[in-house]
Amino acid sequence: MWLVLAIVIVQKPGAGILVGITQAIVMISLGYFGNHGAVSLLSYTLPGVAAELVSLLFKNKSSIFSQVTICTAANISGALVVTAIVMRLAILPLTISLIAAAISGIVGGIISYSIFNKLKHYRIV
Repeated sequence: MWLVLAIVIVQKPGAGILVGITQAIVMISLGYFGNHGAVSLLSYTLPGVAAELVSLLFKNKSSIFSQVTICTAANISGALVVTAIVMRLAILPLTISLIAAAISGIVGGIISYSIFNKLKHYRIV
């Protein structure tokens, strides 16, 4: 959700990647990386890269469809890193995890769209 908001508000290439890297650095500095260790750098940065790549497909990034799609891609990429590389889940649990990530991405995209519209309504952006 925050990656999508950064991409939609800033409207510059690399905003999502920068937010992903910032998330990774903050999580590692605060010690919230759990059993992921250095993979946390990848699991937080890759969604930023995925969000940036998917955002290139949309001319109007502020539409609900684009924000839901961008957020879903980011969530799926992050979940894929954690479930496939860190947890090494079998195909069925991996699929269930990716479906949950997609649903979470859809909800996050809708929330992102709502926040962006409120920010526009109050002329903050």
